[in-house]
Amino acid sequence: MHHQAFTGTDMPENSKIKLSFSLRSLLAVASASLILSGCGGVLDKVKFGQARDESPAVGAISNDEAVSPPQDVDAEATLVYQILLGEIAHQRGDIHLSAEAFYRAAKDTRDKALVKRATTMAIAAKQYDMAQDLAQIWAEEMPDDPIGHDTLGLLLLEKGDVQGAKKQLSRSVSLRKDQLAAAFQRVAEIISSRKGVSAVQKIAVMKSIADQYPKEADAQYSLAYVALLADDAGTALAAVNKALTMRPDWQEAALIKLSLLEEKKDLPALKKFASDFLGKYPQSRQFRVAYARALITSDDLKEATRQFKQVLKYEPDSAEAALAVGLLALDSEDYDEAEKYLLKVLELDDTQDQAQLYLGQVAEARKQYDKAIKWYGAVKKPELQMEARLRLIGAMANKGDVDGALKLLDATPAFDREQRIQVYLSRENILRQAGRDKEALEVLNKALKEYPADPDLLYSRGLIAANLHDIELAETDLREVLKLEPDNAHAMNALGYTLAESTDRYDEARQLITRALELRPGDPFILDSLGWVEYKLGNTDQAIELLRKAMKEKYDPEIAAHLSEALYSKGDRKAAKALLTKALADDPKHEALIKAAEKIGQ
Repeated sequence: MHHQAFTGTDMPENSKIKLSFSLRSLLAVASASLILSGCGGVLDKVKFGQARDESPAVGAISNDEAVSPPQDVDAEATLVYQILLGEIAHQRGDIHLSAEAFYRAAKDTRDKALVKRATTMAIAAKQYDMAQDLAQIWAEEMPDDPIGHDTLGLLLLEKGDVQGAKKQLSRSVSLRKDQLAAAFQRVAEIISSRKGVSAVQKIAVMKSIADQYPKEADAQYSLAYVALLADDAGTALAAVNKALTMRPDWQEAALIKLSLLEEKKDLPALKKFASDFLGKYPQSRQFRVAYARALITSDDLKEATRQFKQVLKYEPDSAEAALAVGLLALDSEDYDEAEKYLLKVLELDDTQDQAQLYLGQVAEARKQYDKAIKWYGAVKKPELQMEARLRLIGAMANKGDVDGALKLLDATPAFDREQRIQVYLSRENILRQAGRDKEALEVLNKALKEYPADPDLLYSRGLIAANLHDIELAETDLREVLKLEPDNAHAMNALGYTLAESTDRYDEARQLITRALELRPGDPFILDSLGWVEYKLGNTDQAIELLRKAMKEKYDPEIAAHLSEALYSKGDRKAAKALLTKALADDPKHEALIKAAEKIGQ
């Protein structure tokens, strides 16, 4: 169901009015002299936005004067005058004068076509009292037209007349009994689109209508829709449960319930509901994909992968599902699985540049830099080319061609603020990885002169400053990031780790890192930082527990270095040396591993 604001444009006759036979006849018999002498003089004097003649001899007159025809014309000519005035004013952009002219014509005649046209014009001009008056005529003269009742109900609801709105919208639904689902949807969208109406009023109107149709699942679904948009999760959940009781296989209703459970962060209930629904209706693709995405949000990547593989079971040619499995495998560092599914994506759709971008990342993770460069170079889509080019440059640098990478970066065009910052960060990263920290700092100093409050640049300079033992600058930059982004867990963690590593402010460091872990529970790098703080505080057992947990989440040389030191300090020298030996075999030049080896005498 799509959320649409009601503007009146779905009513008939939004351009030239289709008059009833009698009114059309009036226009046919009106003489040219009447139009020219009786109307022309006044019309020429009306200022419709920009006057046609700006000379002092031709002035503007009020709307009241404009809509009043010359005194000597009869009723029929007056009507013709009002219609012509309304049309010409509309064409010239004076919607208020147009609305008033049509209002008078419609009130005088109660002609159906004129009433509809006039109501539309009054709503467009935001003349809501006038519109309500006209909509009342519409509902009286055309009692079997649901749009008239919709319009009157909407206007009454805007004014806070809940009972009146209920009556009119209920009548609208009853007139569409052969299309009840569409009728409920229409009314729900009208109610939800009203910005000036309270959530309580919206729900009261929709519930009153839904209660009249206790056996209609669509009625409860529409109530859930209104409640969901009104931020009343309890009412929405109760209504959608009723809808699913009546129609257990209804995927759209199941999707609303899934989103409500996700919003409540009730993961056990979400998993049980999804498991039950998919157990009964396994081919509900849209629901399964939504469930998989909810699992990703809750960091249950293993189950999310299983769900996307189930999509592939029923739709083996789904490039989107294969891409999702490939990305999840890449995130889990299962590079064989990632490559398998990303190549499958290209078999199914060779225009999938995203797959080539991620295959480049797989190759880079395996240190197959030539292969990575090839994949990145194959990306053609304009929206992905900047990322692909910067990754290609990074792969060149990792391969050892730092100067070539920097030269190519110099030739990389950056067309906006975001791209220029990306180029600065890419240059800084290449220099830092090459051990050229002072040059990297100069790059960031230059970047921050251009973009002084960018959190990514400040964060990166804070890390470089810490590497260069400029703790004052590191702390200043990282605290500035936290002013800009108070819940930036990475900045909290970096500041806490810096304080633990380079000062004796361990309690302050622990507070920062603990808060970061609350924001990102289970993050291996934050667990590593907290473990390192506990080690510095002498809590070796707690430190080892945290560091082992971090290692289980993600292997990283620095985590291995910290854990080996903690184990050695505890007296488990054999385990410490075994861990360090293996880590050094994989990454013999890693600075943290080398320092740890020196400390434990290996």
